[in-house]
Amino acid sequence: GQPIWHEPRGLAAGYDWPQFSIHRGQFQMALADAVGERLGRDCIRLGHSFDAIQSTGEGGGPVRFTLRNRGNERTNDALVESSADVLIGADGIHSAVRAQMHPNQPPIHWGGAIMWRGTTWAKPIRTGASFVGLGTHRHRMVFYPISHPDPNTDLSMINWIAEVTMDNTEGWSRAAGSGRSPSPTSRTTSTTGCGTGSTCPPCSGRPMAHSRIR
Repeated sequence: GQPIWHEPRGLAAGYDWPQFSIHRGQFQMALADAVGERLGRDCIRLGHSFDAIQSTGEGGGPVRFTLRNRGNERTNDALVESSADVLIGADGIHSAVRAQMHPNQPPIHWGGAIMWRGTTWAKPIRTGASFVGLGTHRHRMVFYPISHPDPNTDLSMINWIAEVTMDNTEGWSRAAGSGRSPSPTSRTTSTTGCGTGSTCPPCSGRPMAHSRIR
C-alpha cells in the first residue's frame, strides 16, 4: 500500500517538548528512581491500595486518607492512616478516588475495542522513530519503536497493537460469538514483567504473566 497521511510530532510539529516512546515498565522504574532520589525510598509504599478520603483539607490542613495494606498476610488488609498536602487520584480507570469524589458518575462505558499487545525485536522503519498505523476503524494495527537500536544488531524493541472493534451494545461481559474467543488449542507462552521474554535484561528470569498467541 501507499502512505495516505503523515504528520510530524514533538519538536518537529512545533511543540515545546519532544515526544518520547518508552517501555511502560522502564518508564515506571524511571519515575520510581526519581521519586526515591528526591523524597527517599521509604515514601514508596508497595502492596497498598486506596481506601477512603477522611478529610479533604479544605480548611487549610493536610488531606487525610486511609490505605489498605495488602502486601503482608499478617496485616490482614489492615488500614493505614496517611496524610499529604496533595492527593492525586492516579489509581486507574476504575479509580476509587474518583468514585468517592464523584459518586454519581455513571459506570465506565466500553467502546467496543479489543486489543492484542506485544513487543518484538526488529529494525525500525521510515525515520527510525515513526509511529505507523495500518487498517480502518474496524481493524487496525499500530507499531512503533520504544527503545534505541542495539548497537550490535541495529534492532529496537517494537511495541505493536492489533485491534478490532466489536458491537458494544451488550457491554464487555456479553457472550462471545463463534470465532470470537481464543481457540482452546492456542499456545500459551510465559512472558516476563515487561512482556518481552528473556531478552529484556532488567526482567530476565522473572516470569510475571502469560499471554495467548493465536
